[in-house]
Amino acid sequence: MPKLPRGNGGDERSVFPSASQRERWGNCPSSYWLNKRLAEQGNEATETAEMASGTLIHAALANEISADALCEEDYVKFDKLVLHESNIAFNYLERGWEKIDEVLEERYWYNMGSGIDEGTMLMSGKPDVVNLYRSNHYDGPKYHVVILDYKSGYTGPVTQAQYNAQLEALVAILHSLCEFKVDSWETWIVHTEGSNCAVYGDQQAWEIRQSLGYELRQIASFQIATELKPEDGQYALGNHCLWCNAKGICPAAVKTTQMTVAETAETKVAELTGDKLGEFLDKLPLAEKVFEEIKKAAREKLEADPDSVPGWKLQAGSTRRSIKDPEKLLNQLNTRGI
Repeated sequence: MPKLPRGNGGDERSVFPSASQRERWGNCPSSYWLNKRLAEQGNEATETAEMASGTLIHAALANEISADALCEEDYVKFDKLVLHESNIAFNYLERGWEKIDEVLEERYWYNMGSGIDEGTMLMSGKPDVVNLYRSNHYDGPKYHVVILDYKSGYTGPVTQAQYNAQLEALVAILHSLCEFKVDSWETWIVHTEGSNCAVYGDQQAWEIRQSLGYELRQIASFQIATELKPEDGQYALGNHCLWCNAKGICPAAVKTTQMTVAETAETKVAELTGDKLGEFLDKLPLAEKVFEEIKKAAREKLEADPDSVPGWKLQAGSTRRSIKDPEKLLNQLNTRGI
């Protein structure tokens, strides 16, 4: 009986492209190299409260922690996601499909062969859930791979599954690893307020793999330009910029922010038309994110060297502290009976 492939490598994404970031690097090839540089320098993205909440809920859904450990608000989200997932399972049961295998939270690696790192470029993806179903037909059994992606910690609008770049990439990776014929691929976005699905045939899965190969070759083609002279890279501004860790050093984002600031400085706000206000409002989220990155970089420099930014000092009590080793801290608290 066919079985789903298991995770075939380490769980850390390292500096290689991952499916969850495909929307960004697929649209903006040079952003990959900027983020890679930051990661190699130890500059990690700051985890928001929403992200932390999502991580805990995901852990409960994967049975890594007890749902009883969640706060009341997170437990409500967890309960809704379980309900929606149960409805999806019931839908397949009504079709007469039998679930014969399941994989939870495992990272898959695929060599896309795009010409980097001695002729190859690795990418990875970590589906929340992968199920394998079997349906019986007059001409024999057919097999269906179902991929679920939970949206648990994010409260904004959710992309439809049929337009979700991450889920498409997961289809491509698993398509390359399955050693049996898969008759259909179904991807689901499971949100606290509902769920939606996209269905792909074998030919469509092949086409997604070809698109991924092209996108990764695009990344490769801009490696030298981006690393030697970042302004010569290829950038594309869009919603994906808001979650990009390299906003503070991205030539396109910084230039757009500078232009926005210059334009507003020459504008009488009270005289702006509705259309012009709308234009500024569209530009503000990216500009605000760039300013946040600038403040973050300045704060880190001042923490390391109080004289590193002329004319600026950290206010008393503004130094950030973080827990580097949670397990060590927990052991110390247990030792003290806390």
